[in-house]
Amino acid sequence: MKAGATGRSVLPVETVLPQVAEALRRHRAVVLEAPTGSGKTTRVPPFLYRSGLLGDGQLVMLQPRRVAARACARAIADQLDSHLGDLVGYQVRFERRVSAKTRVAVVTEGILTRRFISDSLLEGVSCVVLDEFHERSIHTDTLLAFLHELRQLRDDLTIVVMSATLRGEAIAAYLGDCPIVRAEGRLFPLETSYLPLPKRHAFGEGVADALRQLFSVNDDGGHVLVFLPGVPEIERVRRFLAEGAWPAEVTCLHGSLSSEEQDRVLAPGGPRRIILATNVAETSLTIYGVSAVIDAGYHKQMTYDVFRGLNRLEMKRISLASAVQRAGRAGRQRAGRVIRLWDPTQQALLEAEERAEIHRVDLCDHLLPIIDFHGPNLADFPFFEPPAAASLDESLKVLHMLGALDPAGRLTEKGRTMTAFPLHPRLASMAAFAAEHGGLEHALALCAVLPELPREDHRGLPEHVEDFRVWLADPRGRPPFPGARTAQRGLRQLERLAKKTWPRAKARANLRDEDLALWLLQGYPDRLFRVTAPGAAVGGGGRGVTLPNDHLKVGQLFLALELRDGKGGARAGRIVPVAATWLDAYLEVETRLVAVYDPRRQAVVGKRQRWVGDFLVGEKEGVKVDDVAVAEALADAAGADWERVFQPDDRAKRLLCRLQLAHQHLADDTDWPAVDPPGLQALLRDHCFGKRSLADLRKLNWYDLLLQQVPWSARELLDRELPEKLTVPSGSRITVDYEAALGPAGRPILAARIQEMFGLQQTPRLARGRLPVLCHLLAPSRRPVQVTEDLANFWRSGYAEVRKELRARYAKHYWPENPLEAEAIRGVRPRKK
Repeated sequence: MKAGATGRSVLPVETVLPQVAEALRRHRAVVLEAPTGSGKTTRVPPFLYRSGLLGDGQLVMLQPRRVAARACARAIADQLDSHLGDLVGYQVRFERRVSAKTRVAVVTEGILTRRFISDSLLEGVSCVVLDEFHERSIHTDTLLAFLHELRQLRDDLTIVVMSATLRGEAIAAYLGDCPIVRAEGRLFPLETSYLPLPKRHAFGEGVADALRQLFSVNDDGGHVLVFLPGVPEIERVRRFLAEGAWPAEVTCLHGSLSSEEQDRVLAPGGPRRIILATNVAETSLTIYGVSAVIDAGYHKQMTYDVFRGLNRLEMKRISLASAVQRAGRAGRQRAGRVIRLWDPTQQALLEAEERAEIHRVDLCDHLLPIIDFHGPNLADFPFFEPPAAASLDESLKVLHMLGALDPAGRLTEKGRTMTAFPLHPRLASMAAFAAEHGGLEHALALCAVLPELPREDHRGLPEHVEDFRVWLADPRGRPPFPGARTAQRGLRQLERLAKKTWPRAKARANLRDEDLALWLLQGYPDRLFRVTAPGAAVGGGGRGVTLPNDHLKVGQLFLALELRDGKGGARAGRIVPVAATWLDAYLEVETRLVAVYDPRRQAVVGKRQRWVGDFLVGEKEGVKVDDVAVAEALADAAGADWERVFQPDDRAKRLLCRLQLAHQHLADDTDWPAVDPPGLQALLRDHCFGKRSLADLRKLNWYDLLLQQVPWSARELLDRELPEKLTVPSGSRITVDYEAALGPAGRPILAARIQEMFGLQQTPRLARGRLPVLCHLLAPSRRPVQVTEDLANFWRSGYAEVRKELRARYAKHYWPENPLEAEAIRGVRPRKK
């Protein structure tokens, strides 16, 4: 291991720092690829400060996790001989150590996003470093897009994107083909083994088994880092391990600890430790003395909870890249051991990398700062990786519904307030309403509690909020639900910000059930439902749900804050009754006069409907509505029930067939009206005005309607080339059956008694000779005795045999020997002259 002039070790990234500086001087942007343990997080910021590249400006480094942000800031301060809050500082949620002197600031994601909101030009900042970009949080993706746009306005701003596992080509291309600098890693040999959990999520037993294995074989005395999904799992494992004796102190490391507790765990030296950690220890954070890693193989990942309409941490399997990162923690300073608490076959099933957060979370609270920074036209916002169009549209719909956006998609005054307030827009809307109508302090408690409530606990929300507020007054007792401490810290921050945002907010002494329902109505108007039958309800868009009980009366309105998938469809949970009078008082209720088709009556009726978004609040039938709307509704119903409506008579059917054949054989001669189903339905739509039922439509004269579509110039052509009837030698006009001609090799049929066809030399041909007629020659009984499209050949070679047979059966009828010279007759025998 090399050492620098000051005696500290030289990390691999330091060998490429001159390349980083050169890239920034030339291109103002660089992508630095450096694996875990190479030193990029702690060495790049002080180098850039010393290099003079910052000028008089500040370097801001984005660090996704609070624990890592504090530790990184402390390490950078040590290198620059600074006290925290002086030359080097940090700002994370609930904690701020920066001053007017700070030149290097390490901040977490939400902090930098809010800085963009308040100062879109980032005045005083000359360099932004995005660390751990491979984690692909939506904050980092969004900030990269903000910086991409800002570079068009500021030619003095430099950007460094640092990643441990993600290939940088796509990022470099996005930043105008900026240079990529790669540093080699430094990892000591690792011995990896697998020890599957004894049963699903039995982390305590699994960790204990792994520790016994570590301490019994080649124990090197180093710290053991244990990766667990989240704080609840850490606490359970800690309690489980407390029942045994271990040659090391059991400690915890996660974002909910105080900074003093975190510092104690991260400090070098001290007793040997078993460190139970979340993925805060996965990247950007070196815990000195670690020589073994136990990996549970799970983490808590932010995903959209469709049940609650909010983002929520869910336990998920880690990716292969994350497993490699975690294992590397054991080999940073010496050879190490890794025990993975899963089966080796599961290793091959791990996803290569984490799916970018922008594709798995609700976008509402991220779109507000984007619209504030960029404007309403999101089509030209330079997303590094655009979200799905459906997800984007759904989020915009929610923001419009909450009143955060105006019809043009711009931020409203309420939207600006919601952007500055660190809550999901649903919750921010609730807080804004309470600030105006009273009870903000209680509403903030609800906002803090709601995202943390466990799904399996179905007590009423008022009880949860009240229990929480009682516990806040004396938090020495047991928390009322697992996420209560997180909610407590969030509430304290919300209360501080609320004093600045709503200094004149009305107070209220007691929390009433009515207040809670009104607040929730402001955040969840799209979760409105109406009971339609015992145990069943319907909501926006006609969405049906089942109810856990039948306590609500038919017609009662309620909010369903949770929607779960069940065997019988969606199931409503956390039900909050709503008074119908509140809708007009506190929501935008739209009244619409609509024409609605009633399938039972097979007729269109007029209704006055009241809507909140896509939720039908109520309706009254029998009102007069616009005749055009009636016609449109009737036409739509007819199109959906076309076979029942379209009932042309025989003559109309023949005309329809003739027009279809004209399209096939006479298309070059003129433009014929469309007579396929869409064309006929369009024609029907034009004739629905003044009618109200399907019975009215069935009375339409389709022959006249179709004929009216044929221009006068084309009717003569149609009658000449595809006539309804053909005149035969006897003088009779015989109706042609055109339906048989519509097939691939079909022919129109002319069915006539054989005596009426005497003298006809050739088979008739229609459509400018392109369509031969198939002649059905009939006996006196009107049954075919010959079917031919070659009359000349029949008269010559087939008629004699047919004549012989027919003379025997119909002796009184006229059967001449020479049919070509004989007189064609209509009756039994020729008239005497």
